[in-house]
Amino acid sequence: MKRLRKLIHDHPISSGLFALALLAMIVFAVRLGDDHRDFRGRDGQPPALADWMTPGMVIHTWHLKPEVLLDAIDLPRETPRRSTLRDIAEARGVPVETIMAEVQAVIDAEPKKDGK
Repeated sequence: MKRLRKLIHDHPISSGLFALALLAMIVFAVRLGDDHRDFRGRDGQPPALADWMTPGMVIHTWHLKPEVLLDAIDLPRETPRRSTLRDIAEARGVPVETIMAEVQAVIDAEPKKDGK
């Protein structure tokens, strides 16, 4: 304990900066945990389907079989990996609500991979 007091006394600026960095780390860790809990919902349910989601995110969030979802939305293999549902709708020339309805139908009908 004496070494710590001496270190703080000998290097007050560095010690203060270290304490601020430690405080910032704790604040961001708490925010990360809170955001993670909010993403899944406080009741443990996945978030609502949105047009900004990618097919990969939908597959992961609802534990779907990839081939079933990709076939349902008629996704060509040359589609960029990070295309959102909105991008896919624009590429197909249909309203985004049509794609979202197709995805929702798969979510509602498909048995989950993990049995949940």
